[in-house]
Amino acid sequence: MPASFGGIMFQYTPRYPKAFGHPAWKLYGSVNDVLQQDLLWRKVQTDPALVASFAKLLDPEVRQEGEDIFLSDNTAISLHPESCGAYSTPRNRLLNRLHGNSEDKKFITEAEGYSALGGFYLGPLFRQKKGWLPENVYSNIIREIGLLLAQEDRYLFNRKACHNSVLMTDRDKQHAQQAIKDFPIDFGFKKFRVYWYSTENGSTAFGVVHFFDESGMIAKLPISAWQYAGNSAYNIVFDLLHPANKIPLYNLNDIVRLRPNSQYVLICSSETMCETIKQGYALISQLLPITTYSSIEISDWASLGSLIPLIFPDNTAAGCCQAFEVFLALKTHGLSPYFFKRHKINNISRFTQDISAITRQDGECSLPEFAEHCRREFGVEPPRGILPQGQPLLELPGSENEPEMLLEGLLRLGDQMTIFAWRGVGKSLFALLLALCFANGYKALGGKVCPSRKYRVLIIDAELPADSLKNRARSIAEGLGLPESAANELIVRSFVIENKDIRLDTEAGWEDLLLDLEQADIIIVDSLFKVFPTSMSTGISNAAAPNMFYDWCRKNGKTAIVVDHQGKKGDTAYGTMGKEIALDVVLQLKSGKCGIEVIATKNRNFESGEHCWTNYTIKNEASGMVFDVCQRSLIHSDSGLPCPDSEKSEDVDGDMPVVSVPTIDQAIVDYVKENPTHGQKEVCAAVVDMGICKRAAAYNHYRALRENGMFADPMENNPSVQLDDDTC
Repeated sequence: MPASFGGIMFQYTPRYPKAFGHPAWKLYGSVNDVLQQDLLWRKVQTDPALVASFAKLLDPEVRQEGEDIFLSDNTAISLHPESCGAYSTPRNRLLNRLHGNSEDKKFITEAEGYSALGGFYLGPLFRQKKGWLPENVYSNIIREIGLLLAQEDRYLFNRKACHNSVLMTDRDKQHAQQAIKDFPIDFGFKKFRVYWYSTENGSTAFGVVHFFDESGMIAKLPISAWQYAGNSAYNIVFDLLHPANKIPLYNLNDIVRLRPNSQYVLICSSETMCETIKQGYALISQLLPITTYSSIEISDWASLGSLIPLIFPDNTAAGCCQAFEVFLALKTHGLSPYFFKRHKINNISRFTQDISAITRQDGECSLPEFAEHCRREFGVEPPRGILPQGQPLLELPGSENEPEMLLEGLLRLGDQMTIFAWRGVGKSLFALLLALCFANGYKALGGKVCPSRKYRVLIIDAELPADSLKNRARSIAEGLGLPESAANELIVRSFVIENKDIRLDTEAGWEDLLLDLEQADIIIVDSLFKVFPTSMSTGISNAAAPNMFYDWCRKNGKTAIVVDHQGKKGDTAYGTMGKEIALDVVLQLKSGKCGIEVIATKNRNFESGEHCWTNYTIKNEASGMVFDVCQRSLIHSDSGLPCPDSEKSEDVDGDMPVVSVPTIDQAIVDYVKENPTHGQKEVCAAVVDMGICKRAAAYNHYRALRENGMFADPMENNPSVQLDDDTC
């Protein structure tokens, strides 16, 4: 784009700084530093957005015009694909193109020495405008923009502006080796070796260069061939980059050739290991293909097909860690690898012993065996989640302490429970009774409610105004014989008082309640549909929110008690059965002829021979609201049906009336005791006359009691008066 300078129109012409394996920038520091600096400037060449962020760092008042960014002094920074990251100033009349030969060194040196004129990368501009030392430009940029780069990122980078990666001919391979020899960056390497990676048909895709100094290999980089996208002529250049296509495994041509006749493939830790085994142990290379990878992350593992991978790692701690990474990569492709163990001692004899396991039947080992070997031999722990987590039943760790019982034979601290009933039966009163007992460490209902200490209890109430909730709590506390202050042990979050929805099925609701939830030991929710309104429908997915709440409570050692509504059928809570998945206890309250019956329709953690957990009545007395335990039925019949009238009756004031009418079973037993000579007909007629039940129900209960040995019918042995039960 044109820019005015001193009355002269300056035309900035984008030109691509073609490094072709030569640097378009100076690099400083250690090998690792140099590799990461090189990656940063490569990203600049291929990422206009990154260049724009650098320009703003140089000058907050930059402006963009087309594919150029201009600083306040009219210095132009290119965003054009062929020159991205290069810059020029109005005084610069020529921006030289790098050609990938010895002349490039001269151009780069001139650009570094005269940074005010122009350059192939932005480093000189940072020195000029920010006053940074050349060796600190990279680290200062990284710190200023918060960019994180690692050496592995440099190894995986596979972008070259305006170029496409191409396969390599034998001539290209010779030229590539010469380019590496002449590579002008002084890494401190004394020698190198290239390992070539082939395609399926044997063509060369790229190479991996091992660079060495006196102490051994210190760097490994890929080398590949690239062709300028706009040039149809045969103009191949080389760069230390992975190709942009799928990355083949080492010796892919051998894998494809041997795959039809082999069941296994040997995966080594490096190209050097592959060649050592192929040259020194030729029998193994005849039995199965031998391969390795240039990168675990981007290699084309799918080319193994159905071959079973055998991982042969280095005999080091790092070798164990790398083997685990390879295992995880192979598992994502549906493969089931095995391992070979390596001895820690590093000599020819041990290596031969390790290699010989490949030729032995069952010489390989499974993941758990390999993990144990790495622990013992190299002190390496496997990655979290890689091993199966199951344990033998009798070796499962138990709690050092006995579980704290809250409800006898029913509920422990950390268990999850729901209570459901018809409207008006008193489920909210029962939940408040439990809350007061737990918060004050007080036993009730004949010891059925049995906390061993005080607990921190949170009530999330969506039903009552403050006065009603306070009055109920005071009345129950007085009936229990507790002081009025006992009610103050409860912590309450209230819809009505706070004048807002309090929900546990939204992220905002969780955030609002989390601090209170974390402080509590026991959380009582009244009711489910107000706190989890998304659970109103019967779809299975609508149970997700309460089940997630129960799971959170369980993981954090807390007990949740949620009040729910009874379903239309009468024997389950309203809505989907999916709401019970995460529950340990489901309690149903039924209003019967002997008070309120508490029935455990689900009791996960205890063996229960009785369906009914307890019976109680509620009386409003001068001393408060009293919960009295009824005399239990001698025989409980699951066939007994609830009384619809009593169960569906509404309790406007929230207080339950006193119910003193006996149950059917109790009435029969009491009548037989008083009239031992009366037979079935007289007993059943008397019970029907009491108005307790109809005739069919009386005969059913009479037969059940008699069959369970509660009494004998005196008329059974008198054929003249014996009745046919089926006709009654």
